[in-house]
Amino acid sequence: MTTRIQHTVFFDRPIEEVFDFITTLEHWRRWHPATLRVWGQTDEPAQKGDTVVESVKPAGIRGRVSWRVTECERPNRWASETISIELPLLRKSKATLLYTLARRDGGTEFKREFSYTTPTAFHRLFDRIYFRRHMKSESVTALDRLQEALSP
Repeated sequence: MTTRIQHTVFFDRPIEEVFDFITTLEHWRRWHPATLRVWGQTDEPAQKGDTVVESVKPAGIRGRVSWRVTECERPNRWASETISIELPLLRKSKATLLYTLARRDGGTEFKREFSYTTPTAFHRLFDRIYFRRHMKSESVTALDRLQEALSP
């Protein structure tokens, strides 16, 4: 089963500036509440094929996630998928991130989609009663923080 968490926000900033900020993965810990640290190529916008390891604590569960960038079409589209997930109860899951940006009203519309699969009945139950609710809340917080970080 795949769960999709999708949110859209607007920035009063040029699209290239927003794209470069959100795809420079060192910035993730500034705006996403689950990100503790990121290793790998993190100092400039991540390109297709780049890999990073993220130390995370989503929904209060500490672990590591390895990501590979699968798409990079500056400034409109960027995607990444998990190589591995080292989190208790979630090791067999897979996740993807998709960032879609568009010029709107002199600024930038940003859509973030986080999708993940839960491979077994146990994982689906855990997701339904606990994990999904926390992931949705953290996504809203993340985009609120991102708007603050990119405020003029």
